[in-house]
Amino acid sequence: GRGHAAGGGAGAAVTLATAHADGSVRLHFLRAGEADDPQTARLVPAAASPSDDAGGRAGRLCLSLDWDDAGAPAAGTGRHRLVSSYSDGSLAVHAASVDAGGCAAEIEVAHAWAGHALFGGIPAEVWTTCFLHRPEGGGAAAHVLSGGDDAKLKLWDLRDTSAPAIKNLGRCDAGVTACCVHPTDPHAVLTGDYDGKMRLWDVRAAGGDGVSHRMLGEVD
Repeated sequence: GRGHAAGGGAGAAVTLATAHADGSVRLHFLRAGEADDPQTARLVPAAASPSDDAGGRAGRLCLSLDWDDAGAPAAGTGRHRLVSSYSDGSLAVHAASVDAGGCAAEIEVAHAWAGHALFGGIPAEVWTTCFLHRPEGGGAAAHVLSGGDDAKLKLWDLRDTSAPAIKNLGRCDAGVTACCVHPTDPHAVLTGDYDGKMRLWDVRAAGGDGVSHRMLGEVD
């Protein structure tokens, strides 16, 4: 799961999004307890996207998710974005309405697309995904990273996901199990692979459609 601040001041709620084996993304509010007793904190269910079981698509797992913190409202009621990845090779962007004060939320799929596949078009599990925020800061993220069982780290332009902007960011010898963006440098991306290696990338999402990249190093 991933937490996201959705309010300020005393007693503010943190919205926790969780990925589930039935294919759903669920939202919860983490309510702070008494200052000296963290055991009094409460996790309150708020909303859920439809499960695949309910839609007749049993068997697809939701494997990872991420909040678009840069583009979401900082506090109060507003629309937030999440990206999620699945065991059938697909990804989805969700729109979530969060009212932290009223402890109410809604979530829906805004856009979904096929992302990763093995030889012969067999779907590859998408083990990880995250938003790549704008270098200048502010505004919704325009790009999403995803990695999966096909040993590829892909960069997607959310304005057109019919084809990835970069199919594979260099050499990946095994499946990509995790990816995250540096908290203060949106160009720096860290990945973890199934072969036990961690790789640091310099990913440049320039203005327009220009994209460049290079691997800075790796460790076992």
